[in-house]
Amino acid sequence: MKNFLSSTLFLAFSILILISCKDDDAEPKLEFQTDNKTISLKEAKLYLRVQGGYEGAVNYTYRDYMISDGELLPDKNGFSLDHYSNATYFIALEVASANPNLPMAGDYTLHRFWDNVTDGSNLSYIFGGFEDKTVDTPDSGTKSPLIIKGGLEPGQTMTIDFDGEIAYRSASGALTPFNGKLNFTGVVIDKRD
Repeated sequence: MKNFLSSTLFLAFSILILISCKDDDAEPKLEFQTDNKTISLKEAKLYLRVQGGYEGAVNYTYRDYMISDGELLPDKNGFSLDHYSNATYFIALEVASANPNLPMAGDYTLHRFWDNVTDGSNLSYIFGGFEDKTVDTPDSGTKSPLIIKGGLEPGQTMTIDFDGEIAYRSASGALTPFNGKLNFTGVVIDKRD
């Protein structure tokens, strides 16, 4: 009886350990969520398209990263669905750090207009397109962070997380805010000129 009880307790304890470890081993969700749609990013590629300088209230070094299920075409900036072959969506992310720093892992607060930022903090901008929708960074008081982990250089694995306010942009330019989410991990592909 003592052996049976010991074996049963050992088995129950082992099952609990396996169940608790299961969440740690689960692959992260690779998706972009809008107010009424979830786009799987499992087949997406991550392109580094541009590195440049921005002169405003504070001078910044910025990088444009593009996430798409299509192939970024040569000589295209990636800010339109027709800049990719066989794409059903694209998400453009601009991240910037105050000069002389290059963008690196960290939090990048979302801003539509970078000239309004005078404290030298990290900045970001989100723009994207899928089907007949355009997603843009809103001009609002809510400044949610784009969180980047890992490496930002070509060949490195980069993880991008966002949970906050973004907006649909109509053909007239009007913005309709909604809460969106972005969860993506991919290897950076260098597509700079």
